[in-house]
Amino acid sequence: MKQSRITNILSYFLRRVILCIPVIFGVIIITFFITRAVPGDPVLRLLPEKFTAEMYEREKARIGLDKPLIIQFIVYMIDVLRGNWGYSIGVFPRSEVWNMIFQWLPRSLEIMFLSMFIAAFIGIKLGKFSASHRNKPSDYTIRSFSYVGMSVPMFVIGYFLIIFCLATGIKIFPFYGYKSPGIGNPPTLTHSRIIDCIISGNFYMLFDYGLHLFLPMIGITIGQLVLISRQTRGSLISILQTDYIRTARAKGLPAKIILKRHALRNAFIPTISSIMLGFPKVLGGYVAVEVVFDLKGIGQMFYMSLIYNDYNLMIALIYIFALVVIIFSLIGEFLYAVIDPRIKYR
Repeated sequence: MKQSRITNILSYFLRRVILCIPVIFGVIIITFFITRAVPGDPVLRLLPEKFTAEMYEREKARIGLDKPLIIQFIVYMIDVLRGNWGYSIGVFPRSEVWNMIFQWLPRSLEIMFLSMFIAAFIGIKLGKFSASHRNKPSDYTIRSFSYVGMSVPMFVIGYFLIIFCLATGIKIFPFYGYKSPGIGNPPTLTHSRIIDCIISGNFYMLFDYGLHLFLPMIGITIGQLVLISRQTRGSLISILQTDYIRTARAKGLPAKIILKRHALRNAFIPTISSIMLGFPKVLGGYVAVEVVFDLKGIGQMFYMSLIYNDYNLMIALIYIFALVVIIFSLIGEFLYAVIDPRIKYR
């Protein structure tokens, strides 16, 4: 029976992965035509202040923008299928798109994962505490905090933190960048600064990096923590009112045992959905956070690609965002099956 269930789950996810392939290509195709409609001429950014019409046409032909749009699309899709995503037009002139993304992406991912882990841990704790103290002063306090956190964007929280530090004279945490002047870089092994610092033993660099990440991570964490807390609270309250919970109470089971063994497991299913869908939300909101704190990640890279009309870089980054949404949706569905054996995939 167990073997059959595992086979059904694997078969289901294989079909889902296959169905995701046309979705990914659809995102690339739509993004290609949308980026071409963005106002601005990337060729002008590659030319000096004084240029001739001949120089303009030569540069336009070099980056392939002299051909009709449909021909540009066909050439681009053929290159993508070959694994060639082209070169950056304006942000990193003549640098391969994926080389630059590979260097900047790990920094965004490590901040995103750390923030979401902290948000999930604290959010579930707060949601559980709020549900078990329903309609009490502590519950009202947590809910009020959630309403405020939900209504304020992540980057605005970042601005508030900077203003608070300036007003109180707290100068422990830097306001911008990812390292202090005079602090070098660890040996490049994974392009993840945290992992590279640990492997190379440069813990002073790791400490300095942690200080720089403190403020932006608080903004991202609060933005997701309140959503997870509300989802956990709502799910727990709903489950605590079911018949099997009433039966457990009638048997004399302690409230803590009922909450941990019977209610939490079922409440985790919608909470997991909130956490998994929170990753792409964080990645989207992270663009503004990186710009505010001047962090060198794909969020700031995406902002720069919009300014410079860097078509190739823009398409590749949107492709990554779409991939993140799909991957974490699949992970969420897989975790449903692990937590609740009643869920069947066919």
